Amino acid sequence: MSLRNKLESGELQQALGSRLAQHVRQGVTEIHAMLLYRAHELRREVEAFLLDTCRVRAAEAVGDYRRRVDTIEELSFILETDDFPALTARLERYGGQTPLLESSKASATYSLSSGVLLRIDSAERADWGLSLIRCTGSKAHLQKLGAAIGGWGIVRKAGPFGSENEFYQKFGLSFIEPEAT
Repeated sequence: MSLRNKLESGELQQALGSRLAQHVRQGVTEIHAMLLYRAHELRREVEAFLLDTCRVRAAEAVGDYRRRVDTIEELSFILETDDFPALTARLERYGGQTPLLESSKASATYSLSSGVLLRIDSAERADWGLSLIRCTGSKAHLQKLGAAIGGWGIVRKAGPFGSENEFYQKFGLSFIEPEAT
């Protein structure tokens, strides 16, 4: 029996545990990129599924898509929901079967049939702006921003930040468009 079949049947999870099975699944999953203009339709479809079928209160595309990167390997969303574990289970059935590659209490990554990854992160409405910044900004941008505000440790005490503008105003910075981050 192949490794993929053992993953799909649950045999690997039973023998090694769910965490190790997730790592194996991540290792055998092929990742492809899609051009930004092709990602628009996928974003609309996933967002509609999250809002209409999964009944999340809010969903917004972040990451490379929001920054308008030419090629997308991971389509990412922040979302507001009351039951993140139920949402992750429901997303595994999106499009017939969407393998869960990795999950935590507030984040999950799936492999879509298109070859790109789908990542969801739970966010609270009161801190939506901070979630937009953290899930959209490139690593380099977030490092520079952290240095400019005196470190990320002070953010929780200074917030919450319902919008990105609130965040930038609080720290005396000019708003930076997602495409520039």
